[in-house]
Amino acid sequence: RPLRLAVAGVGACAAAIVLLELWFRTHGMLPSTFHTQSEQLVENIEDFPQRLALILRHTLVALLYLGWFTFPVLILRLPGFYRSLRARWTGTATLAGMAVLLVSCLILLTMADRLLPLSENVIVDSGIGPLTLTDAFTLDVAVPSLPQSFWFIVTAMGLAGGAMLALEAMFTAIRLVAMFRARKRNPAGLARAFLVAGVVIYMAPLFVAGYFDRYLLPPAALLLALASMPTPAGTPGAATAFRPFTLQRPRAMTSLVSLAAFVLMMWFSVGGTHDYLNWNRARWELVNTLTASGVSPRMVDGGLEVNGLYLYDPHYRRVPGKSWWWVQSDEYMITFSRLPGYRVDSSIEVSRWLPPFSSTVFALKRAER
Repeated sequence: RPLRLAVAGVGACAAAIVLLELWFRTHGMLPSTFHTQSEQLVENIEDFPQRLALILRHTLVALLYLGWFTFPVLILRLPGFYRSLRARWTGTATLAGMAVLLVSCLILLTMADRLLPLSENVIVDSGIGPLTLTDAFTLDVAVPSLPQSFWFIVTAMGLAGGAMLALEAMFTAIRLVAMFRARKRNPAGLARAFLVAGVVIYMAPLFVAGYFDRYLLPPAALLLALASMPTPAGTPGAATAFRPFTLQRPRAMTSLVSLAAFVLMMWFSVGGTHDYLNWNRARWELVNTLTASGVSPRMVDGGLEVNGLYLYDPHYRRVPGKSWWWVQSDEYMITFSRLPGYRVDSSIEVSRWLPPFSSTVFALKRAER
């Protein structure tokens, strides 16, 4: 019966995907990029030996992000990790060696200018994006970013969290193997098996095909649930492992670090979202002012969302020198900065909650030649 239910679940998901594509095709709404990542997955599998370095990079970058996302919970398990390591090896020496390795990696990443963010899309140097205006997205004109010290701390959290995730995965695997060998399939063990399987099944194709940073939210939720589960009695680290919703208090230092990390992440998340919404409001206000003055949307490169609303064309052919988002004419442009060959038509000051705490969104008009 469980096997039939599992097969039925997979079949239902596959049927839903097939029916969705059929519905798109029937109504002439199939996005041109619908199969892009599936095709990339197949291509990378066919060329697997030559793609190993890329697959390894995808894996390590994902581990950094997931380590960052789960760090506030994982740090509470540090005493349990120490007990587990001491039960197998010399705990202090092992942790000291790991600390040296992590610090060395952090120094190398800093020297190579490879601090987070390392993946595309939502989390960007300046906060939260994506920054879908021509100068930032297409021309790669630098937008004021958060201080390097912030990204240094975030990367350190990612490295430490990634190492703890690797330890958590190792100890979880050991417990699962012991459980299945002993044929004692307790509910907590089965829950761990489900969470681990969910992460592996979800992440495996992404490691091969690639991903945007936003794709890492579902496995982060599963890993947070896994890290929040009490360690079963009789297993290494059980005495000091983090047990949520009990009166047992975590260590004061780990609690303080966890709280500080959580506050930093909350500040970044809420402040970055505020800033993203604010510059978008300014962008739309400038576009609406232009159209109200008689400027046709066909003459404006207002960014992905603006041009997608007004000018989307499934048969559009990209014009060299213009952004790819269905730009007809870039007589006017909405940007974060002044550009050569354009003059400022109007602008709006935008308040920010993240450094540098203010910015400007411009409406530019091509200068007379």
